[in-house]
Amino acid sequence: MTYMNNIFWTPRFYLQKEISKEFLWEIKKFKKLDSWSNFDQLALTQLIITEAIRDTTFEMSLNYKCEPSNFCMFHGTIDMLTYNSEKGEKY
Repeated sequence: MTYMNNIFWTPRFYLQKEISKEFLWEIKKFKKLDSWSNFDQLALTQLIITEAIRDTTFEMSLNYKCEPSNFCMFHGTIDMLTYNSEKGEKY
C-alpha cells in the first residue's frame, strides 16, 4: 500500500543547546503528581512536543480537524498535530 500523503515522515527535530527554564519548571510540577488523569498525560505530551519543536520550523495545532481528500484517507478530529510550517519543504 502506498500512501500519497506525508503523514508518515519522521520530523527533523534539532538538538537544543539548552533546555528552557520554563520546561524545567513545568516538569517539576509533573514530578509531584501522585495520580495522573488523561488531562495530565495530554499536558505532559504537549509540553514535551512544544519543547522539542522550539526554534524549529515545526508548529503544533490542537484539536485539528482532518478533512478527507483524494490524497489523504484520514478524517476526523485529532488532539494534536505537529507539522512543518515551511511550505517549500517536501515532506
